[in-house]
Amino acid sequence: LSTLRAQLTGTTQQCLLSVRRADGHWRRFAITATNLLATPGIDGVLLDARDVTTHEETEDALRRSEARYRDLVDLCPEPIVVHVDQKFAYANAAALTLFGATDGSQLLGTPIWEVIHPDSHAVVRQRLHQIRSEGRAAQLLELKLVRRDGTTFEAEVAGAAMTYGGVPAIQTVIRDLSPRKYADQAVRESEERYRNLFENANDAIAVFTVEGKLTNLNQGAEALLGWSREELIGQHYRRVVTPATAAIAEARTRRYLAGDELPSIFEAELVRKDGQVVPVEARTRPIRDAHGIVTSFQGIFRDITERKRVEQQLQESEHFRMRIADTVPYILYVVDLFTHDVLYVNRRLFTVL
Repeated sequence: LSTLRAQLTGTTQQCLLSVRRADGHWRRFAITATNLLATPGIDGVLLDARDVTTHEETEDALRRSEARYRDLVDLCPEPIVVHVDQKFAYANAAALTLFGATDGSQLLGTPIWEVIHPDSHAVVRQRLHQIRSEGRAAQLLELKLVRRDGTTFEAEVAGAAMTYGGVPAIQTVIRDLSPRKYADQAVRESEERYRNLFENANDAIAVFTVEGKLTNLNQGAEALLGWSREELIGQHYRRVVTPATAAIAEARTRRYLAGDELPSIFEAELVRKDGQVVPVEARTRPIRDAHGIVTSFQGIFRDITERKRVEQQLQESEHFRMRIADTVPYILYVVDLFTHDVLYVNRRLFTVL
């Protein structure tokens, strides 16, 4: 009361006053005191008291809630911003880093449109209107945003209406899509390189399941076999190999799945659409799913018809030379100069011995 008396130096004064109730609880009152001491017939002070305890408790609870919100959001690794009347009112550390700001003063108070690329303005205005009118969280939206240095990046954002500092606001969570975009681009480029290698390889390439069903083949396989991929995809590989090669392939599959170590290269025989048998050098490798389970095999097949023809000619030539050497009346022999092993003798030696 002494404070109140001291303040009554003017006509009207205001102050806050704490009053203890009969039950011992304290209440806060906003007092408006009007000095009527000099007014004839009144000679007193008119007090207008308003209980503001609940209001102050509400404001205190709001401050504590906002402090908890800040503590929680400040540590969130996802960029989060709050904007009021389309101006930034809050940005966590992750958001400052995302936009290239060194401190909050470079972002807070600035219009949100400074970080939104013009290409995305229309869709953002529509989304803001939706959030304000419907009062619910909006679904994820992909936008083009702008950093402080002018560089642009793709982002995924989600917004929701909230109250911040006692006024309507919108909270937005941002996810930078750059890493995912780069990864997706790398995957697409890798797949494109694989397709180019697969399609343009000189050798025949085919993919077949563990059960033997053909699932893909390249142009080289079409040229070698005389079948189109549309005719063969979905068929068992037995349709294009000899029975002996089919038995070899099935045995290799069983052994590989059992964990046996197998040579990756072996010889096989393919059967063209016209029935011609083509000798090939085959190389296979497993294809695994995300769990490491073998689901398919990729086979690369090289036509070795010419190589076989040359080998046959060499064998025939060698046989012819040996026949000639066996008919001469002299002893002929071949010795390895390094190991001194006898590599060949003609029949004349045996007639002498």
